[in-house]
Amino acid sequence: MFDAVNYPTRYFVHKFIDRNKVEERLGKYEYIKKYFPFSTLFDKKYTEKPPYYCHYLAWRLGLWKNEQFFEYFNHLLENAETMNGWDSKKRIQNENEFGQFWSFVWELQVAEFLTSFPNMQINWNIRNGPDLHIQKNSEELFVECKTIHKSFGLEKFIEEVLNQIDTAICVSHGIFMRFSLNQDNRRINLFDSIFKPFLDPAFIENKKTEVQKISPLIIVENIHPNFFIYLENSDAEPASYELLSKIYSASDPIKYTDVIYNEIINKVKENNLESYHPNLLFVNLVLSTDWQLACGWNNQHKPPQSPNLDNIILTACSIDKPINLINNKRIIESINCEDRIIQELVTMNPLCKLLSPRRPASP
Repeated sequence: MFDAVNYPTRYFVHKFIDRNKVEERLGKYEYIKKYFPFSTLFDKKYTEKPPYYCHYLAWRLGLWKNEQFFEYFNHLLENAETMNGWDSKKRIQNENEFGQFWSFVWELQVAEFLTSFPNMQINWNIRNGPDLHIQKNSEELFVECKTIHKSFGLEKFIEEVLNQIDTAICVSHGIFMRFSLNQDNRRINLFDSIFKPFLDPAFIENKKTEVQKISPLIIVENIHPNFFIYLENSDAEPASYELLSKIYSASDPIKYTDVIYNEIINKVKENNLESYHPNLLFVNLVLSTDWQLACGWNNQHKPPQSPNLDNIILTACSIDKPINLINNKRIIESINCEDRIIQELVTMNPLCKLLSPRRPASP
């Protein structure tokens, strides 16, 4: 028990990852096993490294229930290695940074999307530049893939661990408001302070008794001014107005998107994208439900502009299915009308014709 008390995050993570399930799935999926062998997934440089104490894929393989996602992920890896310039040592992102998972899957999804277009040569960019390079006849396009996960990756990790403890636990933040959990070594203390009370099984049971009287009920206090862990009960008396307004508050969606777009523009400098033209920044904001809501509330959104950015596509694309830009309401684009490659990308979608019943639902 000493180990659990002093390292509650490590205790819960190691407790919940089903190693037998990981081994079973690696036996089913050739390409996942090829690039993420069991020995790598459970190397001590991941399992003993805070703040997550696991390889990001070991967590998913050991806990996620939807088998169809792994079928799709296996397919994405298979497709990726057939492309020119594939270098597994460069592309495979083995680390224990939980949010890196979405970045890697997004690169693979964009690669799948691009390779579905006939008469285009798609290469992994082996130079010190953007992720992908498209050639068609005498034209070319350099593509950089980005996900914006900020603190949303941390929030998702906290939520997934807590839901393993009890599915009734809710995790949220006020939408369109500043939301920045610790991004450095202080995350270790943050996670441990959140998970430590749950080492005592009576803790959550007592809270579930309390929420029978008043709801919502904050169950872990003083984490962050705009981050809440709580229980709900629709039959209980409502909590104070002050508490309700904190948990369910919202700010200005336009100001929020301005902040997000400034961060996106800063991505132009990554992988030296600003030096390659014509270019495309392909951004997935699937982790930001705030951005998705803002798009729904304000249909006059215009994407961020930069003199070094020729084309940009912002979307919220699930990790469990191919990219679909046609009739997608959650997409904002700014494209160069003279660029015939980019015009083809946003007006045609070959993958729509390739969808099959095996395509996965959400994990």
